[in-house]
Amino acid sequence: MIYNSKFKQIEEIFNNNKTEIVIIDVRSENEFLEDHIPLAINMPVLTNLERAEVGTLYKSNSFEARQLGARIISKNLPKILAQIEEISEKTNRKAGHSGKPNIEFVIYCWRGGMRSRSLFTVMDLIGYKAKLIDGGYKTYRKKINEYFLSEKIPECVTIYGPSGSGKSEILKILNEKKFKVLPLETFANHKGSILGGDFLMQPSQKKFESKIYFFLNHYSCNTYGSKIIVEGESRNIGKLTIPEKLFQKVLIGENIWIELPIEERAKRLSEEYVENIEILIKKVELLKKYISSDITVKIIECLKKEDRFHAAYLLLEHHYDVFYKKNSPERSSKRKYKAVFQEKTFGELKKCVVSYFENTIQRSL
Repeated sequence: MIYNSKFKQIEEIFNNNKTEIVIIDVRSENEFLEDHIPLAINMPVLTNLERAEVGTLYKSNSFEARQLGARIISKNLPKILAQIEEISEKTNRKAGHSGKPNIEFVIYCWRGGMRSRSLFTVMDLIGYKAKLIDGGYKTYRKKINEYFLSEKIPECVTIYGPSGSGKSEILKILNEKKFKVLPLETFANHKGSILGGDFLMQPSQKKFESKIYFFLNHYSCNTYGSKIIVEGESRNIGKLTIPEKLFQKVLIGENIWIELPIEERAKRLSEEYVENIEILIKKVELLKKYISSDITVKIIECLKKEDRFHAAYLLLEHHYDVFYKKNSPERSSKRKYKAVFQEKTFGELKKCVVSYFENTIQRSL
């Protein structure tokens, strides 16, 4: 029997600011890769292959499967305990003492069953400060789903502007100045331009949501203001989807427009994307259904001559600006902007936007 005092709720982990916590995810490598509680360390008690073996047997004989699982876990525990000892020793060296480390180890598996309880039982017997996450990863996912259906998502300040204007760079600067910047494209591992996007490198939808949830419930509590600052996005970022309620907050947010001249934007994009020319050409060819064949040929000719500037200029003029300009302050009748910044250089644009946020966004620690 495991007493209630040995369980820890998800909220307690994120709201903890007293005890040093080490979160141990004992699920298999693939489960961990798909998603995990932020800051967790993967120490599988059953590897991918071992979990598959136990799972297959479970379908025909659940008792024998548990026996097999117990044997395999027992074999794997010494290696895991060695990792835990290493963490403990490192903490003790840092604190300048020996013996029992002043760490709380929080363990979880899929739903708080055999895998996490096996490691917990051994650690508890040794004398470590060990606890189980009540309900395991399944409870964590439930919390995320409930959050994105709730009214707890904060209001947004949304930055719009044509490609190449430096929206991501400005968000980075505002983040460094301790504003609440939600970096959706960074979390999605994606760039808005076809020249920067790489869908193969994106995280799973669950991990994407996990990063957003952790940011809004933990990281951003140490920043200024009650609103979050985001880049104006479509709901889909590559293969990933922004949760519906968050996306609605992005749409109805306080809107800011930033813009540089097309020549300046083409120069910035041509310097930003330094990939191999053949790779760039392949990516441009993906746009054939959106751009006329004549323009596509011209862009590819520019790339073959390593004239990245004119290739970027043509891409902006005939593809990206066609989309962005529909929502510009001059053309959009539906979207209203609280502030518009149209500057000649990025240096001037950065100075104006940062000054605006410093003077108008409420700051409260």
